[in-house]
Amino acid sequence: MVSSSSKKHRDGPQLRLLLVRPRKIAVEKGKLLESDIDRALHNLFSIRMRLGLFDGNPTPTSATMTSYAAPTTNNSLSKPHATASADEAETLVGNYAGPPCNPITPLQGLKRYVKKTVFHRGCDPAGCDYDGAERVAGSADYVVVVVGLNQGDESEEMDREGLELPRELVERVAAVARKPVVVVVMCGGGVDVSFARDDERIGGILWAGYPGEGGGRAVAEIIFGDHNPGRLPMTWYPQDFTKIPMSNMRNEKEDVEFEVDPCEQFASADEDGVMRARDLVSRLTLDEKISQLVDSSAAIPRLGIPAYQWWSEALHGVSGYGRGVTYGGAISGATSFPQVILAASTFDSRLWYRIGQAIGREARGMYNEGQVQGMTFWTPNINIFRDPRWGRGQETPGEDPTVVAKYAVAHVRGFQGDKYEGGQNGHLLASACCKHFTAYDLDNWKSVDRMEFDAKVTQQDLADTYQPPFKSCVQEAKASGIMCAYNSVNGVPNCADRNLLTKTARGQWGFHGYIVSDCDAVSTIYEKHKYVRTPEDAVALALRAGMDVNCGLYMKKYTKSAIHKKRVVESQVNRALDNLFEIRMRLGLFEGTPSRSLYGNIGLADVCSQAHQDLALEAARNGIVLLKNDANLLPLSKLKTRSLAVVGHNAANAYVLRGDYDGPPCQNVDVVTALKGYVHNTLFAQGCSNADCPTASITSAVAAAKEMDYVVLVMGLDQNQEKEDHDRAELGLPGQQQSLITAVAAAAKKPVVLVLICGGPVDVDFAKNDPKIGSILWAGYPGEAGGVALSQIIFGEHNPGGKLPMTWYPKHFVNVPMTDMRMRSDLKSGYPGRTYRFYKGPKVFEFGYGLSYTTYSYEFKQSTPNTIKLNHLTGAFHVMDERVENIGSMAGRHAVLLFARHERTGEGRPIKQLVGFESLSLNPKQRDEIEFVLNPCEHLTTAKIDGSVVIEEGYRYLVVEDKEFSINIVL
Repeated sequence: MVSSSSKKHRDGPQLRLLLVRPRKIAVEKGKLLESDIDRALHNLFSIRMRLGLFDGNPTPTSATMTSYAAPTTNNSLSKPHATASADEAETLVGNYAGPPCNPITPLQGLKRYVKKTVFHRGCDPAGCDYDGAERVAGSADYVVVVVGLNQGDESEEMDREGLELPRELVERVAAVARKPVVVVVMCGGGVDVSFARDDERIGGILWAGYPGEGGGRAVAEIIFGDHNPGRLPMTWYPQDFTKIPMSNMRNEKEDVEFEVDPCEQFASADEDGVMRARDLVSRLTLDEKISQLVDSSAAIPRLGIPAYQWWSEALHGVSGYGRGVTYGGAISGATSFPQVILAASTFDSRLWYRIGQAIGREARGMYNEGQVQGMTFWTPNINIFRDPRWGRGQETPGEDPTVVAKYAVAHVRGFQGDKYEGGQNGHLLASACCKHFTAYDLDNWKSVDRMEFDAKVTQQDLADTYQPPFKSCVQEAKASGIMCAYNSVNGVPNCADRNLLTKTARGQWGFHGYIVSDCDAVSTIYEKHKYVRTPEDAVALALRAGMDVNCGLYMKKYTKSAIHKKRVVESQVNRALDNLFEIRMRLGLFEGTPSRSLYGNIGLADVCSQAHQDLALEAARNGIVLLKNDANLLPLSKLKTRSLAVVGHNAANAYVLRGDYDGPPCQNVDVVTALKGYVHNTLFAQGCSNADCPTASITSAVAAAKEMDYVVLVMGLDQNQEKEDHDRAELGLPGQQQSLITAVAAAAKKPVVLVLICGGPVDVDFAKNDPKIGSILWAGYPGEAGGVALSQIIFGEHNPGGKLPMTWYPKHFVNVPMTDMRMRSDLKSGYPGRTYRFYKGPKVFEFGYGLSYTTYSYEFKQSTPNTIKLNHLTGAFHVMDERVENIGSMAGRHAVLLFARHERTGEGRPIKQLVGFESLSLNPKQRDEIEFVLNPCEHLTTAKIDGSVVIEEGYRYLVVEDKEFSINIVL
C-alpha cells in the first residue's frame, strides 16, 4: 500500500486505496470482498473529482462562471392547495423543486397583456366560492380558468385514484361567461377533460404541465398568440380507465367487461345517481342514445333498461292526460282535488303542500301497482295569469308572482317527497316539472297561436313578474324538471334559448334536473317560428340550448343526421342523457321490484284513501269565495228552507266540476244532488243546455223559481269556453246566461244565490248590482268534492274564507290585445296595464277580495323600528305582528294578506305588492297573532327598466285590509 506521505498524482487507484480503510462486519465475516467496496468508491470519487470538487479554491481558472451563494433563509415551498391557482407560484414548479428566482404566475402573465384583469380564486382548501366566481366571470369580456392538480394530488408516494378533472367550477363559470372560456390545466399526469372538450361554452383548453417559474408568461404568450403551443407526450385516458388495476403491468390489449345489472350495480352506486347515469350512458350506442331523447323512450334489452314514458300529468290529481298513466285495472280513479286556481284562493301554503304530497303518494301507489309507466309528471303550471281570457289560467295559482312562487315551492316539495321546509334533495317520491318556461300565457287568440307567438317582453317585466316563480321553483323547491314553452320571447324560441335554459336556469339558478320541450315544441323551432333552416338545425339548437328530452318525434328523426352533418356533437346527447337517467335513478326506477324500494310500501290503499278525499273536500271548502252576501242571505237555514229550486247547466254536471287535466275521480257528486241532501223538496231546471247557452229555457226556469222558497243558480263556464289551445273572446257570461239569471232572479220570492263555476274571471257586474241577486259564490272548478263543499257552504256547515287570486275585469278589457305582454300601464297610449299590481282601470272584483259569514278585526303590533338601516341588516327582519280577531259569531278560516306600497309612484313601480300571507282558523271571539318576516332583497325591491333589481330609499307602507304601518328604508 502507498503511505500517507506519498506525493504521487491525486487521481487513480493510489488515492482510492489511501482514503478507504473499511471495517464492516460483512467484510470481516467474508460475506463481502473489500475490492467490491473499492470499486464502488472509485466510481463515486471519480464523479466528485470530475466536478472539480478536489481542486482547491473554487475560483475558476480556465472558464468564466457565476457563483450563486446558497440561501441563508428557509425559502421552502408552502403546503400546496387542493387545486391549481392562477396566482400561486408554487403550482408552477412541480415536485423536486427549489425556490425559483423570479416566478411569473398566469395572472401576472395575463396582466401584461390586459391591464384590466380581475382575479377570483374560485376554490381554496376551505371550499369553493362559486357565486363570486360567477359574478366576476359574468362581468368580463373573456374568461381564463386555471385548474388542475398539484403535489397534494400527484407526487412521490402519492398516486391518483381518479382521472376526472373537477368540473363544477369550470361549468358554472362557463355558463355565465359572455364568450366561450379558456381553460388552462396544470398537472403532470393526464386528466379526463372530455366534459370541457365537448362543451361549446369552453372555447380552448391548454395543458401546461408544471411549467416552471416562467410558466405564467408562457401561458399568456400562447393565449395571446405570441407563441404556438406543442403536442402531448402521453395519452390522456377517460375516467373509466381507472377500472384497470394499476398493478397490471401488461401492455397488450385487454377487454374490460362492463356488464349492466340495473337492479344491482346501478343501485349500489352513489345516492344522487350522477355517476351512475354517466356510467350507464357511456355503455349506449348512438342509436340507443337517440331512442332515449323522446317522451316514449324505447327499451334497451341488452342492458336491462326498460321502456319509459316521460309524459304523465298530475295537475290537481293523477290525470288521464299523457301516456304514462293507465286507468281501468285495480285502480279506476284517483283523488280529484280542486283545480289550481281555486286551491290558490285559500292562500294556504301548508294546504298546497299536503295536496302535492297526496298526489305524489297516489302516483307512486299507481306505479307500484303497475298502472303508471313513468314517474315524471309535468306539473305544476306556474305561469302568471296575466290576461283573464287565457284558457289555461285555471291551471295556475293566479296573477301574483309571490303567490305563484310560494305555491310552486309548497306543491313541488310535497309532490317530490321533501319536507315542507325543504332540505331533502335525494330520492324522489315523484318528479315534478315546472312549466311553461317562460312568458307563456296565450294559447289561441284571434288566429294568434302559441306555436308561433313571439312574446315581446321587457327586461323589467321578466325580472319582477315572469321569472320569479321559476326561480323559486328551481332554487327553493328543487324541482327536478322544467318544461320550455312553445312561444318565443323577444325573437328566440324558448326551447332554443341557451341563455334561458343553460345560462339562467342551470348557471344562475343552479337547476339540477331535466328539461323537456312542450309537445312538438322542437318541431316548431323550424316549422312555425322559422328560426332555423332545417329540422337538423332545430334539433341541434335545442340540444345546445340545454334541452334534454323532446315530447314529440323530432329528436328521434333528426338527431343522427344532425350529428353526421356536424350540426351538433354526440357529447351534447350524452349531456342530455346524463340528466334523464339521473332523474330515473333518483326515482328508484333501477332498484328492481318496486315493493323493495324506498317507497315500496305505497300501494292500492293509498289511492283514493279517505284521508285524501277529506283533503279534497277541505281544499274545495276553503277555496270557494263569497263575492256578495247582501242582508246575510247566506247561509240558508237547514230547518227553515222547505223548498229549493236549482237552475243552471252546471248544477247537474259532475264532470264540469273537475276542470282540465283531470282524471277519473274517486267519486263525484254534482251540485243539485248534494243540495238535495239538505232539502228534499228540490226542483231542478236546466235553463241552458250547456255553457254556450245559445238559447235558454227561461219559461220553465222562471216557473220553478216562482214555486220554491229559495233559488240557487249554478252557472258559468266549462272546458268548451276555456282550456288548453282555446282562449276566450269575451269576458261576460256566454250566450243567454245573463238573461236567464236576471229573469229567474226577478221572478223568485226572495233574492237568489248565484254560483259561478269557472276558472277565469267573468264580468258579472249586472249581478253584483242587482238587489234580487243576494249572494254570489265563485267555486272555480272545485274537484270531486265540489258539490258537497258548495252545499255545506250554502247551508252554513262551513264558513267560506277564500280570496280571489286574480283581478276580475270589466267586459271592455277585451279591447286590450292579448298579445301585448306589458305589465305596466301606459296611460298616454290608453294601455291600462295588467293585474292588481299595475292595472289602472275599473274592476268587477279586486285581487284578494273575499267575504265571510263572520267579521274579523286587525291590529298592527309593531316589533321593528320605523326606520330600517339596510347597512345594519344581515338578512330578513321581523317587521311586525298582525293581531287578528274573529269578532263574529261563526268559526272560520281566514287568509291575511300583507301588501307593501312605495311612497313614490311612477317609473314602473307597482301600485302595491303582496309581500306575505298566512291562513289561520279562529273560533268566535278568538284572536291570534301572525308574525311577518320580510327580506329586503325579496320583498322591498324594485325592478328597473334594464331588469336590474334594486332597493330604493324611502317609505314603504305595509297594508292589511284598512290598516297601515310605515317603515322608512335608509341605505
